[in-house]
Parts: sequence; structure tokens; C-alpha cells
Amino acid sequence: MLVVWAVAGIYLGRDFAILCHYAPLLFVLILGALFVVFMAARQLSVFGRRHPASAMFVTALLLAIQIWIAWAAARARR
Repeated sequence: MLVVWAVAGIYLGRDFAILCHYAPLLFVLILGALFVVFMAARQLSVFGRRHPASAMFVTALLLAIQIWIAWAAARARR
């Protein structure tokens, strides 16, 4: 699961950085979301320990999103 999250951080983070460069409002929203995640880190970790299936579901969802984006990008290059 760590590999999936690391790859997601690299590729989706890069995509968000590109989008935020052209949309300042999105940049502010991303910063707000980052602040909320940092402030709720303890509650999120407790929730993840109590409900491991939800962490696996979110990881599978993230992997599916990455595969979909890669597939769409490869299809657009044709």
C-alpha cells in the first residue's frame, strides 16, 4: 500500500501543482484541504486503525484513479 500512496503523491501531486499554477482558486482550496488534513491527522490515524478495510478501499480507489488517468493519457497520445 505504501508504494501506491508514494506513486500517487508523486504523480497526482504533480498534476495538482500544474492545475494550481493556472487556477489560483484551486490553489487556495488545496491549501485549505491540506490544513484540514494536518489538523485532523490524529483522528484520521485512529479511524484508519479501527477500520482497516476503509484504508484498503481508499487505496484501491486511488490505484483505480491512477490507472484511469494513465490510460486516458496514453489514449490521448494516439
